[in-house]
Amino acid sequence: MAEQEVQVLLVDDDEDDAVLIRDWLTEIETVGFVVHWAPTYQAAVEAIERDHHDVYLVDYQLDDHTGLEVLQKVREHEGKAVVIMLTGTGNRTVDEEALQAGFTLGHK
Repeated sequence: MAEQEVQVLLVDDDEDDAVLIRDWLTEIETVGFVVHWAPTYQAAVEAIERDHHDVYLVDYQLDDHTGLEVLQKVREHEGKAVVIMLTGTGNRTVDEEALQAGFTLGHK
């Protein structure tokens, strides 16, 4: 049974990916992940401003925005929060941009 609860904001406009990631996290028994899903940039901004999250999992491409813009909002509101960007682009330039902005990379 999980001894701690970790609040996660998952920012991804692909519902199938969001469900898959949520399911993976909730299968972990040693940590109780509580996953909140934001399917758009605007929903992410509202969640960031409204609630505290321990971890932010952010897709790179979101409607007319990018995960880097979400990172900026997290930094403005939370300071140095844990933000992991998820990207399926396989584009090294995106990886380098994300690293320069302070992301840890996780390819989906």
